Amino acid sequence: PRRSDDAPCVRFRLPGTNFPRVIFDYEVEQPGFEAFLSCLRQFAPEKEATQPRASDTPGLVVPTSDGWPSAGAETMRKTLIILVVILAILAVVALLWPTASYDMGRVHPSLRELATPYQSVSTGDYLDGGSIGVVIVDRDGRKLLLALPVSYEGGRKYRKLFIGATHTSKTGAVEVAFSEDTRRMLISVMERHGSPADGSDSALVSLRGAPRDHARLWSHVAVSLWEKITK
Repeated sequence: PRRSDDAPCVRFRLPGTNFPRVIFDYEVEQPGFEAFLSCLRQFAPEKEATQPRASDTPGLVVPTSDGWPSAGAETMRKTLIILVVILAILAVVALLWPTASYDMGRVHPSLRELATPYQSVSTGDYLDGGSIGVVIVDRDGRKLLLALPVSYEGGRKYRKLFIGATHTSKTGAVEVAFSEDTRRMLISVMERHGSPADGSDSALVSLRGAPRDHARLWSHVAVSLWEKITK
């Protein structure tokens, strides 16, 4: 760029600084300036002879038609790369981590008797500390409402299961036996039919807490963050 007195100058940003507009003006009268411009012309088009590209000259910040480059552009690019790497690692962990099987004969009849494939499975949590509600609609349109109240005795636990409502405070909630096989099948249903839009990710972390559950949760968070950043 040229200054008001028509003397050409070159603007730099000091490498490593957070201040993108630290500027030094090298006037044409200064020794070596013309030689410096000649060197730049080897890398820049003729119309940009006095504005070398940052990619050709490391550490040099060049103003564009939109103004000076954003100091956070490079940081954002590195952040996106890191997110992609983390997402890939979490996806591998989620795919390879084994799941526990269950005996269908020991699953509670209310869940066992539902016809598959299910039409829908939705999961949500409550602001009472983390109680979980599940709604399953089977192939024939039958709807099963399940409630798993949270307990903090000896840590955050889900020891009870209610059917007929999605919360124990609602009308119709009846407690039933909550065997380990019932728990495992319910977890499997959430895992196979849940979506990032509902609360299945956090419910899986609360009910099982396996590495694949954390991987599923944070991979969906990473995807959501990526979509917001790249919009």
